[in-house]
Amino acid sequence: MNIRTLNSWLLIICPISMVLVWAVLEPILVGTIDESLAPSVYALDYLELASDNEFAVRFINMLGLLFLSGTMTGLALLGRSLQGNGSGLGSLAAFLFPVGLAVPVIAVGLSLEAYGTFAAGFTDDAVSLELLSGAVWTGMPLLWGLGFVLLGLGIVMEKTSLPVVLGALMALVGGLLFIGLLLSLNDGLGFVVFLLSILITFISGVVLLRRSD
Repeated sequence: MNIRTLNSWLLIICPISMVLVWAVLEPILVGTIDESLAPSVYALDYLELASDNEFAVRFINMLGLLFLSGTMTGLALLGRSLQGNGSGLGSLAAFLFPVGLAVPVIAVGLSLEAYGTFAAGFTDDAVSLELLSGAVWTGMPLLWGLGFVLLGLGIVMEKTSLPVVLGALMALVGGLLFIGLLLSLNDGLGFVVFLLSILITFISGVVLLRRSD
């Protein structure tokens, strides 16, 4: 298996698996909490829920983080593979995606620490850690969106690795994610745009795999 084929499978398997883990598997195994609650109340309720399903919560977070890491690695490799006119923007995207990976790593780490702190009886400290974890997560659309814009424009300029239309859609969705964070659009709309970015990543992997055969 060459690096192009490996990259294709990363882009196909990891983004879909990440969504399935956090959007489907977590509610089934752990449960859900009312999103309309105040942040501190929501964090406390989530910690109480996690304390009853500690192994499942830890497993889901680590598995989701693994698939997210694979997705961003695949996107970084795609950026690095761009040549010609798109190589400069591709290299910037290849640098930005690994940097962006620090955001979920830190956020998940804070959540894991919050679970342990809550189990030890330090409720206020645990809630603060969980709130901080949520705050760190909000930076993800900024880096993800900017990376998508750079990668999409690089694909458009290169015109060989992937269809130009796919690159343009990638840049557009990335721009929407970036602007959505700046304008504080509602979470529902932001999640729909994020799902579109996941779909584009999956399609990119499929096209890349077909071209590598």
